[in-house]
Amino acid sequence: MVVSKKKLGVVFGLVLATALALTAALSSHIKTVEAGGQDTSRSDVKQKEKARRAQPPNGVTGTAPLNDNCSGAISVNGCPFTDTQNTTGASDETGEPQSTCTLQGNSVWYTVPASTSTRIFTVETCTSDFDTALMVWQVDAAQPCNFASFTPVACNDDFCGDGLQSTVNFTANPNTVYKIQAGGFDGETGTLNINVTCTTLNCPPLVINGTLGSGSNDFDGQQLSGLQTGRLNRNGIASTCAAPKPCLIFDPTGQRAFDAYFIPNESGQDACVSVNLTEDAKESCNLQSNAYLGSYNPASICTSYLADPGLSTGVPPTPTNFSFVVPAGQTLIVVVHTTNPGESGCAYTLSILGDLCEQFDFCVQDDRIPSRFIKINSTTGAYEYHDCLKGVTVSGRGVVSTAYCKIQLSDSGPVPKRPDRSISVLVNPCTKRGDASVRPPGSLTTAVLGDSDITNNNCKCQ
Repeated sequence: MVVSKKKLGVVFGLVLATALALTAALSSHIKTVEAGGQDTSRSDVKQKEKARRAQPPNGVTGTAPLNDNCSGAISVNGCPFTDTQNTTGASDETGEPQSTCTLQGNSVWYTVPASTSTRIFTVETCTSDFDTALMVWQVDAAQPCNFASFTPVACNDDFCGDGLQSTVNFTANPNTVYKIQAGGFDGETGTLNINVTCTTLNCPPLVINGTLGSGSNDFDGQQLSGLQTGRLNRNGIASTCAAPKPCLIFDPTGQRAFDAYFIPNESGQDACVSVNLTEDAKESCNLQSNAYLGSYNPASICTSYLADPGLSTGVPPTPTNFSFVVPAGQTLIVVVHTTNPGESGCAYTLSILGDLCEQFDFCVQDDRIPSRFIKINSTTGAYEYHDCLKGVTVSGRGVVSTAYCKIQLSDSGPVPKRPDRSISVLVNPCTKRGDASVRPPGSLTTAVLGDSDITNNNCKCQ
């Protein structure tokens, strides 16, 4: 059959028009996704794919570990803690909660009992012989295995060992119980070596309630809000005090709302600090928190970089946690920013835990009225007086002098004729005796404290 040139032209025109239409539609779709698509994931890393081992290491025993189920969880009663389990007989119990960052199965369980102190925990499986995964949950102390009440705290898949073992950091709040779920990626099993270390904090947590783009009304230090250029790679690996990580940029462009908080290390020593970022379940911003040392340049996000969690909160939000070391005398800057350009206005809570506050090495607690006490730093001259019954707190920095086995601290306010305060503390580490007199600002009365033994004080408002 002979087709005329005219018909060929018509056919060619239809094909060309169709191709152009498809190209335009595809281009429009791409632009729409680029312009309006919001990243709701927690990580830039795709779910890893690997061949399952034909047989787990050490062979299959078929015997379930004693802590296979939540009800049989082994208690972490002290730090450091270590335990070894053969998980080749482990299984998943009915309703067992799913990891928030990876595929985890055939887990065993550990319990972190409640304590009156705030503690920072590190849990690692670095010497295990299979691909491990870790998940930490906050639980109801009255029903510690009621999976419906579990709240996710921290999660990790690949971090240490041969790259397939796991490490998590988390903060244990006072009077709170936690469960550690230790298993294998995609259900792998083998010899699990789990190690737990912890640090008890002397400083109270710094809790910052903020709104993205406008900062916080309850933070009394220096803060900054604006637009950050680019964002870091969410590689799924959180920085830790023991294992810092390099700054990795994922996107060098794009303006993202941020809030930055400046927190000096006043402790006089290097401090391991943990940062936890949470977002209310109703919020839809995908947030990340990063740490900087000394300065923060929103136009150059790797300058002065210190650490990051490797994850964002995602949608629906899940807490993120990471840790790092802040050297003595340095200033920590914690930055909260959105993953998606254009997002702002979402509420969040930052919990910053670490001994960054002024540390005290002596305390005089009145023998007659134990609710009155004064803590001092014999090097810097810092002091903190409490009258718990009256709700009075006085803090400041005085002058320290030493002679033989005596340490004297004194401070008076700026008014020459009648200073607005009068603080005098004398401690003798040799005799264990302590005496103090405190006249708070605006007061006409002086509290006199006598302490026969400065070594047996708790110096806390009950």
